[in-house]
Amino acid sequence: AIAGMAIFISGMVVKFYPMIAGGIVIAGASVISVFVSGFTQLLVFAIAIFLGYIIPGYMLRRLK
Repeated sequence: AIAGMAIFISGMVVKFYPMIAGGIVIAGASVISVFVSGFTQLLVFAIAIFLGYIIPGYMLRRLK
């Protein structure tokens, strides 16, 4: 949840909407992970990292 908030705030500062959405995805994944267990938790976090860090990072890199 803390990483999601940090990504969200960073996206608000630079006004980059994919980064804002990534922060929301990571924060949402932290809430979802409370209700699932084991391997599913790892899968939820792997998808959240892909959607929250990797995709916005490549999009930001492409802008430069």
